[in-house]
Amino acid sequence: MTATLRILLSAASLATVAVVAPSGEDDVAAARDASCGGTVFRDLDADGRRVETLERDLRPDDVERGLVGVDVVVLDAQGDEHRTTTTGSGEWSVDITADDYPIRIEFRLPSGHAVGAPGPDAGPPVQFAASAGDCDGRPTGNLGVYPIDEFCASKPELAVSCYVTSDHPVYDDEPAIVAVSNAATDNAATAAESIDDWLR
Repeated sequence: MTATLRILLSAASLATVAVVAPSGEDDVAAARDASCGGTVFRDLDADGRRVETLERDLRPDDVERGLVGVDVVVLDAQGDEHRTTTTGSGEWSVDITADDYPIRIEFRLPSGHAVGAPGPDAGPPVQFAASAGDCDGRPTGNLGVYPIDEFCASKPELAVSCYVTSDHPVYDDEPAIVAVSNAATDNAATAAESIDDWLR
């Protein structure tokens, strides 16, 4: 009777081990799946959408490639920082666990670049993810940037020539070239003494 009981206990112990082992594997997989990452890309038209392949009417330079060298700092729920830098393809990732969420993601741009508009493929320079499911790169985890020297302001000034008679008794001191804001509108004036009288 005693020998039989020992065999049953041994079988029960083996059964318990068999159940625990897969659970540990699942925990490892869950931790791996909790990692966060994304892509920083050159958003050439600053619209928050990424053009990854050549489509009709597009040139090779229109493909919005990833940007290397962008520092990414992830602050987890425990207050620990995880730092990384984007690769040559603009991709980045940090290995964190499900217990590290929620997280804060901050992108630090290299000199000469600015953040484009948020959109379906790009978020703001500081982002938040409540869980690994929120960090899928669309848009959380992704950032669109553009080189400042390749863009003008949203309301640039336009240089306009102004023909003035050189010997005019009143207007000969008016400038021959004036700068006008692209946002200026006609104020419906019918008479003017200077460029300011025509625009508002």
